[in-house]
Amino acid sequence: MLRRARGGEPALARDRCLASALTHLYNTASSLAKAFGSLELAGIAADRAVRTAAVIGDPLLDGAAAYRLANVLLPAGQLESARLVAIRAAGQLRPVLTASRSHTATWGALLATAALAAATAHAAPEARELLGAAKVAAGLLTAEQADPFSIFGPASPLSIFGAGELAGVCPGQ
Repeated sequence: MLRRARGGEPALARDRCLASALTHLYNTASSLAKAFGSLELAGIAADRAVRTAAVIGDPLLDGAAAYRLANVLLPAGQLESARLVAIRAAGQLRPVLTASRSHTATWGALLATAALAAATAHAAPEARELLGAAKVAAGLLTAEQADPFSIFGPASPLSIFGAGELAGVCPGQ
């Protein structure tokens, strides 16, 4: 698969299946690198996932790659970049958010990630707004959704924030 992918963007643009598989492979590599403590390598793999997904222009695949990149940028302390990446991808998914459970879950996961970045940056009003939108996505799902695109569901918006963080962002929660 990697040998075929080395043919460049034209080959990927013609083979949506290859581009999708390669994007998920990069996302998996990014996740593993992050788990093993290498944020630099995780960032490189996540960036490649974003670039590969962009070749075919599928909002769900773009969202999955952006979700991974934002979740690498957060622990690296790049809060503004994480927030912007997640918001941009959520905006691209918005018109098709009910196309499938994966679309809805990825949209919600991106908004929740942006909310976490905003809350960590002490931007409570924006974090509240983003968390509210993520709760809309959670309300559209009847159960947790876990697939290669994201992990999100009805309990996700509340589990993203610890009790103290949530109280600071959303008083009364």
